[in-house]
Amino acid sequence: MRRFTILLIALWAVSALAEVSVGVNLATDLYTERDVRDEDNDDNEDTETIYNLQVIPSVIILAGSRLEIVPGAGFSLEAGSREDVRPGGTTESDWTNVGFGGGCGFFVRLIEGEVFRLSLGPDGWFWVRNPDGDDNTELDVIGGLPVNIDLLLTHRLFVRISSRLLAVKWEYDKDGDNAHRSRITYFDINSMISPVLGFYFTF
Repeated sequence: MRRFTILLIALWAVSALAEVSVGVNLATDLYTERDVRDEDNDDNEDTETIYNLQVIPSVIILAGSRLEIVPGAGFSLEAGSREDVRPGGTTESDWTNVGFGGGCGFFVRLIEGEVFRLSLGPDGWFWVRNPDGDDNTELDVIGGLPVNIDLLLTHRLFVRISSRLLAVKWEYDKDGDNAHRSRITYFDINSMISPVLGFYFTF
C-alpha cells in the first residue's frame, strides 16, 4: 500500500509538469527463428515458431508538445514449437515459459485530431526467462519501430493500437545442465507480427 501511495504521489508530481497517461498494454509477438550451423562437417538446422503474450502496465509522459516517453514493465507467457533437422533425422517438440521484463519507447506525435492520434518512434525492451528451471536462463533484447494509433474515447480515456514496422532481436541462452554448458549469442533481424492493444487514462 505504501509503494502504491508513493507511485500515485510521483505520478501527481510529474503530471503537474507534463501530461501523464497510465494504462496497460496487451502485446503479442508471432515470429519464426531459423538457425543453420555446421558442426563437425554436418549441417544442422533449427527452426522455431514462437508466440508471445505480454501484459505491460505503462506510463505515457508527454514531454513538450509532441514527444512521448513511454516506460513500462510486465510479464510474458511464451509458447513455441521447435523442429531440429540432423543428418540422422528430424525431431519436433513444444515448450512454454514465463518471463519478466521492461523497457521504454520514445514516440513523436505526427498527427493529432479530435478523434485519433498517430505517433511513431523507436522502442527497446528486455525479457528474462527461465525456460526449464534449474540454472537455465534466456535473455532477449528487442528493439523496434512501432506505429501507434490512439482512438480518443473522451478527453481522458483512449485506446492505443500499435504494431512494429521493424524489430531487431538479440538473444542470450545459458544451459546449466550437468551434462554440458553452452552460451549462444546471435544478432538477427526478424519480421515480427506484433500487435499491441492498450487502454489509457490521462491525468
